[in-house]
Amino acid sequence: MGGSAEMTAPAAAACVALGTVLQQKGRCSPRPMGDPGFPLQIRRRPVWLAGGLLQAGGRILQAAAPDRGPLVVVQPICTLSPVFALPLARRIPTRRWVGPR
Repeated sequence: MGGSAEMTAPAAAACVALGTVLQQKGRCSPRPMGDPGFPLQIRRRPVWLAGGLLQAGGRILQAAAPDRGPLVVVQPICTLSPVFALPLARRIPTRRWVGPR
């Protein structure tokens, strides 16, 4: 596997993980999800928007990674985003409890 794939796949997983955690943090809203004003209110939160951009960037990196290495190696690395997200969620307060379950 080339050096580029070794960097692209973990970067993709990390971007998706951090984006997910930031969107979870920005999702804390006084309006319930079913409220028609919820999408407008949440899009005004910079943290939520940054999370969306990071997720989009991670997905682009994930799509580019197989060009840089074998899919059999790259795809399992790209699916590690939950492994990265759990410790990030502990460090970035999201009002969600992360525990053993």
